[in-house]
Amino acid sequence: NSSLELTMMDATMERPIPFVGSWGPLSVNMLLGAKHFDFTGSLGSTRLGTIEESAKAPVPEVGASLRFKQGWFNAYAGAKGLALNVQDISGKVIDGRAALGASYYGFTVSAGYRYFLVDLEADEAELDFKYTGPYFGIGFEF
Repeated sequence: NSSLELTMMDATMERPIPFVGSWGPLSVNMLLGAKHFDFTGSLGSTRLGTIEESAKAPVPEVGASLRFKQGWFNAYAGAKGLALNVQDISGKVIDGRAALGASYYGFTVSAGYRYFLVDLEADEAELDFKYTGPYFGIGFEF
């Protein structure tokens, strides 16, 4: 018997890269942000009992994106991540996606394809998670 509970918060700033910038509705952007992971996992058997691990880990990220925005319609392709080894936190996070979406007064709805890899070790707990496939997202831009 096993279980995994994962909570992730993501904040990212996206700005045109200096000297590359934007051309009308198309922009090449730098991504700076952070994800905060809070996970708990357990593994149990009738013979050996249950082992449970949990940890919290903040992970800074850098990356780049290409965005096309015309009125309410937008198309996006980007990737961000980081490999780190700081104090008792080590691992890597890679988050790449391509999506089509709509924006209305700062609120966005998008759908596309995502590649998401998390390989973290923190406080003697370990999280190895990989997701590739379609996704649906809701966000807010300002």
